[in-house]
Amino acid sequence: MARPWGYVTDQEQIRQKDFTLKKGKIVGQVFAGREEETVAKLADRFQ
Repeated sequence: MARPWGYVTDQEQIRQKDFTLKKGKIVGQVFAGREEETVAKLADRFQ
């Protein structure tokens, strides 16, 4: 799923986009295959 702030890798790492050629900073990890729930909780915490 496309997100304006970041993305989830194949290794289930949640990365923040840094708008350069780098991969971006790891800001979280998806647990137990629950990507949407994990990303929603992380987004709430950062807001």
